[in-house]
Amino acid sequence: MVGGIMLRNEINEKNNEITFLKNRVEELEELSAKKETSEGLTQKLREKEIELEEVKGDLDDVKQCYGREVHRLTMILANEPESSTQDNKTPRKIVVEVPVVEEKSQDVNDFRLGMFVD
Repeated sequence: MVGGIMLRNEINEKNNEITFLKNRVEELEELSAKKETSEGLTQKLREKEIELEEVKGDLDDVKQCYGREVHRLTMILANEPESSTQDNKTPRKIVVEVPVVEEKSQDVNDFRLGMFVD
């Protein structure tokens, strides 16, 4: 009888160990799945950061093109022959539309750039 009770206690202990190990395996599998998901998200984040840098470079190129175009148009208008009706003492005001991109909000706003030319 004593041997049967000892055997039963050992079986219960082993069952408890098995249950503990099964639970631990499940936890590790969940952690592994989360790690894989995290690694996938980290890779996507890296790709998006690279894409963002490319877009920033493109945006800088566009800003430079606009700046050159505004300068070119301003020079054309400044060197345009004056009409006979215009007073030579009053400078002409040249207004050029230039879109401005705010990097934080990514909104495009228009503003007027006024330049006076003698």
